Amino acid sequence: MKSAFKKSKVTVEDYKNAVREYKEAESKEKKRSLEEFLVALKNDFRTEISRNSKEMKNLNLLRGKYFTKYGSEQLFGEELTKAQQKDKKDLENKIQKIEDVIEEVKSNKIYENAFEWRFEFPEVLDDEGNFIGFDVIIGNPPYIQLQKMGAESDALEKASFKTYTKTGDIYSLFYEQGYNILRENGLLMFITSNKWMRANYGESLRRFFVEQTNPLTLIDFSGNQIFDTATVDTNILMYAKQKNEFKTQACIIKEKLLNNLSVFVSQNSVFSDFRNSESWVILSTIERHIKDKIEKVGKPLKDWDISINYGIKTGFNDAFIITGEKRKELIKQDPKSEEIIRPILRGRDIKRYGYDFADLWLINTHNGIKEKGIKPVNIEDYPAVKKHLDSYYDSLKKRFDKGDTPYNLRNCAYMEIYILTPFLIIAKATSTVYTKPPSATGIWEITKRRIH
Repeated sequence: MKSAFKKSKVTVEDYKNAVREYKEAESKEKKRSLEEFLVALKNDFRTEISRNSKEMKNLNLLRGKYFTKYGSEQLFGEELTKAQQKDKKDLENKIQKIEDVIEEVKSNKIYENAFEWRFEFPEVLDDEGNFIGFDVIIGNPPYIQLQKMGAESDALEKASFKTYTKTGDIYSLFYEQGYNILRENGLLMFITSNKWMRANYGESLRRFFVEQTNPLTLIDFSGNQIFDTATVDTNILMYAKQKNEFKTQACIIKEKLLNNLSVFVSQNSVFSDFRNSESWVILSTIERHIKDKIEKVGKPLKDWDISINYGIKTGFNDAFIITGEKRKELIKQDPKSEEIIRPILRGRDIKRYGYDFADLWLINTHNGIKEKGIKPVNIEDYPAVKKHLDSYYDSLKKRFDKGDTPYNLRNCAYMEIYILTPFLIIAKATSTVYTKPPSATGIWEITKRRIH
């Protein structure tokens, strides 16, 4: 901006004054006059292209290659082969393409409909046009999974964001970019999904907060839906661009409380010490004491000799997950159906110290395990189940997650658990455990014992 203003006939001070007068103008005539001046200035503004820019380097390289190969052809009238003609044409097209890009940048065509914040907020520039940053940034960034953005995600990865994770979300990058355009001691406050606090993809973002910022306030809305049109769980984080003091005022909103939020936070918050990239958990003094006590006498889940798996993906739950009533109906039609129908729990059925069995059942038409000689379920052996699935056949055939036939579930490395055991295993995170025999539903239960 500094070098660009030098080439224009308007100083940074003139532009700042025009914007300030426009914002303070009371009459429509004066506002319109200033608006015309500002629009004309933006349209005439020419973006600088450095000689050392990537575009100029590529252009000079291609021009040199073109002259070396085909510069003498025009002087001596040499005839080119078809391959040379094609190569020459390709070089000409590449040169023209880069020249067009450079011209677009110089004439500001690429910013024709864009929001250029340095124009709109000249307060972020010093008197010479140098960028000094925003005092405060407040926003609600978009929530988009990076792995669903295709080529755009690849471009963001090459941009060297410290918070970039392929399985992450774009709002993480907004936190980092916000930091980049803040001035020293400036404040940023975003409302975003709260998944970064615990999810694996949030590790790089948590590390960024710890190492680069001073997190001042963290408000976790837990399961309370703040936006009517979005079902995401949210939180608000405010950080300062300064050295971390490791003293974050943190609060969990357990009830839908939007009125007097600041009062509630001031009365119910605790100061948390987030010092690393591990999961950020907001705990009261009593909760932290209980957690420390459990960790002292218990064994962390990561040290248990158990395997925690993802679960079953059917690709079309309407067909494969049935009610208890439907299960009885299928077994009545063909008793053999019971062999491949298993009880199933959804995530919403798992509670803090137990589960609510919703009487839902999985039609386990597994795809076998070749390494162990277990063959896929042959649907022809279960006519009642086949008839049921046939009513969904068009959807089964189109689904991505399927096995050798539309009737079979997709391959699953841990499917053996569901094949060889007559019950579903549910593990509950506790400190000390003992087991009980399978319940009537065929669900093996691991129950907690109270800690004194």
